[in-house]
Amino acid sequence: MAEKKSTKKVNKKNTKDIKKSLPLGVKICSILYYISAVFFTLLGLSFIFGASLMSEVFTQALDQQLPVINPVVFVIMGLIFVLISVLMFFIGRGLWKLKQWARIIAIIFAVFFVMSGIISILRGNFNIDLIYFIANLFIGWYLLFTKEAKKIFS
Repeated sequence: MAEKKSTKKVNKKNTKDIKKSLPLGVKICSILYYISAVFFTLLGLSFIFGASLMSEVFTQALDQQLPVINPVVFVIMGLIFVLISVLMFFIGRGLWKLKQWARIIAIIFAVFFVMSGIISILRGNFNIDLIYFIANLFIGWYLLFTKEAKKIFS
């Protein structure tokens, strides 16, 4: 029984040593996910609390070509954005704690956002999409291809 306690102490010590020497790339990826979580939270809340205003603006902007867009649609979109922000927060936290599941989900998200970024750029949108494209390209490249990331998450 004494051996089990000493093994737990050693494992906790090794985990603390790894976290102290957390690679800069992992820190950057994690922080980018935290920033994305804040961005999606603000976007979601603006959709939720500004649903009726957005409904009016979109209806007028489309010159009444489409039926009135119901504010409920914007509330639902806002809730989806808030849920995505919660997921992104936990991915950032998981990356910081060197969890393999977080690495896998971050790679999947990075591939998805890089593809959507390429589509957006090809359509001529060079606003925030370009920044988000570059950030996700870095995250995907770092977590998928660098030896450092493969080693630290294994």
